[in-house]
Amino acid sequence: MKNRLALFTAIAIVTLWSCNGISDDKDGTGQPENTQGMPTDTAMQGAIPSTLSEQETKFAIDAANGSMAEIQLGEMARSKSNTPEVKEFGRMMIEDHSKANEALKIIATDKNIQLPAKASEDKQQVAIQLSSKNGNDFDKAYIAQMVKDHEASI
Repeated sequence: MKNRLALFTAIAIVTLWSCNGISDDKDGTGQPENTQGMPTDTAMQGAIPSTLSEQETKFAIDAANGSMAEIQLGEMARSKSNTPEVKEFGRMMIEDHSKANEALKIIATDKNIQLPAKASEDKQQVAIQLSSKNGNDFDKAYIAQMVKDHEASI
Protein backbone atom coordinates (compact mmCIF):
# COMPACT_ATOMS: atom_id res chain seq x y z
CA MET A 1 0.00 0.00 0.00
CA LYS A 2 2.90 2.32 0.76
CA ASN A 3 4.18 1.71 -2.77
CA ARG A 4 0.81 2.66 -4.23
CA LEU A 5 0.75 5.92 -2.27
CA ALA A 6 4.31 6.68 -3.34
CA LEU A 7 3.38 5.91 -6.95
CA PHE A 8 0.29 8.10 -6.75
CA THR A 9 2.28 10.97 -5.24
CA ALA A 10 5.04 10.60 -7.83
CA ILE A 11 2.52 10.61 -10.67
CA ALA A 12 0.92 13.75 -9.28
CA ILE A 13 4.26 15.54 -8.96
CA VAL A 14 5.42 14.47 -12.41
CA THR A 15 2.10 15.53 -13.93
CA LEU A 16 2.31 18.98 -12.37
CA TRP A 17 6.01 19.26 -13.19
CA SER A 18 5.61 18.25 -16.81
CA CYS A 19 2.98 20.90 -17.43
CA ASN A 20 5.70 23.55 -17.53
CA GLY A 21 7.52 22.20 -20.58
CA ILE A 22 10.81 22.04 -18.68
CA SER A 23 13.25 19.25 -19.48
CA ASP A 24 16.39 18.08 -17.73
CA ASP A 25 19.78 19.71 -18.15
CA LYS A 26 20.67 18.97 -21.76
CA ASP A 27 23.09 21.79 -22.48
CA GLY A 28 25.52 21.02 -19.65
CA THR A 29 24.97 24.35 -17.88
CA GLY A 30 23.48 22.80 -14.75
CA GLN A 31 20.18 24.55 -15.47
CA PRO A 32 17.09 22.97 -16.96
CA GLU A 33 16.15 23.91 -20.50
CA ASN A 34 12.76 24.85 -21.81
CA THR A 35 11.32 23.10 -24.84
CA GLN A 36 12.94 25.62 -27.19
CA GLY A 37 16.41 24.73 -25.87
CA MET A 38 16.93 28.09 -24.14
CA PRO A 39 18.22 27.91 -20.54
CA THR A 40 15.58 28.97 -18.06
CA ASP A 41 16.08 31.66 -15.47
CA THR A 42 16.11 31.03 -11.73
CA ALA A 43 12.41 31.82 -11.40
CA MET A 44 11.57 28.92 -13.72
CA GLN A 45 13.46 26.34 -11.68
CA GLY A 46 10.37 25.62 -9.56
CA ALA A 47 9.23 23.59 -12.60
CA ILE A 48 5.54 24.09 -11.81
CA PRO A 49 3.62 26.49 -14.03
CA SER A 50 2.47 29.76 -12.51
CA THR A 51 -1.14 28.94 -13.32
CA LEU A 52 -2.78 25.57 -13.30
CA SER A 53 -5.58 24.34 -15.49
CA GLU A 54 -9.04 23.69 -14.11
CA GLN A 55 -8.31 19.95 -14.25
CA GLU A 56 -5.05 20.35 -12.30
CA THR A 57 -6.77 22.54 -9.71
CA LYS A 58 -9.55 19.95 -9.33
CA PHE A 59 -6.91 17.24 -8.94
CA ALA A 60 -5.25 19.17 -6.10
CA ILE A 61 -8.58 19.72 -4.33
CA ASP A 62 -9.58 16.07 -4.76
CA ALA A 63 -6.18 14.91 -3.50
CA ALA A 64 -6.47 17.09 -0.39
CA ASN A 65 -10.02 15.90 0.19
CA GLY A 66 -8.99 12.27 -0.12
CA SER A 67 -5.98 12.68 2.15
CA MET A 68 -8.04 14.35 4.87
CA ALA A 69 -10.51 11.46 4.72
CA GLU A 70 -7.68 8.89 4.89
CA ILE A 71 -6.26 10.65 7.95
CA GLN A 72 -9.66 10.72 9.65
CA LEU A 73 -10.28 7.04 8.91
CA GLY A 74 -6.73 6.16 9.97
CA GLU A 75 -7.35 7.78 13.33
CA MET A 76 -10.55 5.80 13.61
CA ALA A 77 -8.66 2.57 12.81
CA ARG A 78 -6.15 3.32 15.54
CA SER A 79 -8.93 3.57 18.12
CA LYS A 80 -11.59 1.10 16.92
CA SER A 81 -9.64 -1.85 15.56
CA ASN A 82 -8.73 -4.87 17.65
CA THR A 83 -6.08 -6.00 15.16
CA PRO A 84 -2.49 -4.74 15.52
CA GLU A 85 -1.97 -4.84 11.73
CA VAL A 86 -5.03 -2.68 11.08
CA LYS A 87 -3.95 -0.24 13.80
CA GLU A 88 -0.50 -0.06 12.19
CA PHE A 89 -2.03 0.46 8.77
CA GLY A 90 -4.13 3.30 10.21
CA ARG A 91 -0.97 4.87 11.65
CA MET A 92 0.73 4.58 8.27
CA MET A 93 -2.24 6.24 6.54
CA ILE A 94 -2.12 9.11 9.02
CA GLU A 95 1.61 9.58 8.55
CA ASP A 96 1.72 9.22 4.76
CA HIS A 97 -1.34 11.33 4.02
CA SER A 98 -0.28 14.03 6.49
CA LYS A 99 3.04 14.35 4.66
CA ALA A 100 1.33 14.37 1.27
CA ASN A 101 -1.12 17.05 2.40
CA GLU A 102 1.67 19.24 3.75
CA ALA A 103 3.48 19.09 0.42
CA LEU A 104 0.24 19.77 -1.42
CA LYS A 105 -0.51 22.79 0.80
CA ILE A 106 2.82 24.35 -0.19
CA ILE A 107 2.05 23.95 -3.89
CA ALA A 108 -1.54 25.11 -3.44
CA THR A 109 -0.45 28.24 -1.57
CA ASP A 110 2.09 29.03 -4.27
CA LYS A 111 -0.54 28.53 -7.00
CA ASN A 112 -3.40 30.28 -5.17
CA ILE A 113 -5.51 27.15 -4.90
CA GLN A 114 -7.97 27.15 -2.03
CA LEU A 115 -7.90 23.63 -0.57
CA PRO A 116 -10.85 22.41 1.49
CA ALA A 117 -10.59 22.72 5.26
CA LYS A 118 -12.24 19.36 5.87
CA ALA A 119 -13.21 16.24 3.98
CA SER A 120 -16.23 16.45 1.68
CA GLU A 121 -19.72 15.40 2.71
CA ASP A 122 -19.49 12.04 0.93
CA LYS A 123 -16.20 11.29 2.70
CA GLN A 124 -17.81 12.33 6.01
CA GLN A 125 -20.64 9.87 5.36
CA VAL A 126 -18.12 7.05 4.97
CA ALA A 127 -16.61 8.01 8.33
CA ILE A 128 -20.06 8.02 9.94
CA GLN A 129 -20.82 4.57 8.56
CA LEU A 130 -17.50 3.18 9.78
CA SER A 131 -17.86 4.79 13.20
CA SER A 132 -20.88 2.57 13.95
CA LYS A 133 -18.73 -0.58 13.59
CA ASN A 134 -16.33 -2.18 16.05
CA GLY A 135 -13.77 -4.96 16.17
CA ASN A 136 -13.70 -7.36 13.22
CA ASP A 137 -16.69 -5.70 11.57
CA PHE A 138 -14.83 -2.39 11.63
CA ASP A 139 -11.63 -3.99 10.33
CA LYS A 140 -13.36 -5.57 7.34
CA ALA A 141 -15.27 -2.39 6.46
CA TYR A 142 -12.19 -0.18 6.93
CA ILE A 143 -9.87 -2.30 4.79
CA ALA A 144 -12.56 -2.62 2.09
CA GLN A 145 -12.90 1.18 2.09
CA MET A 146 -9.13 1.65 1.88
CA VAL A 147 -8.94 -0.64 -1.15
CA LYS A 148 -11.86 1.19 -2.79
CA ASP A 149 -10.39 4.66 -2.07
CA HIS A 150 -6.89 3.81 -3.25
CA GLU A 151 -8.08 2.07 -6.40
CA ALA A 152 -10.17 5.14 -7.21
CA SER A 153 -7.13 7.37 -6.62
CA ILE A 154 -4.93 5.33 -8.89
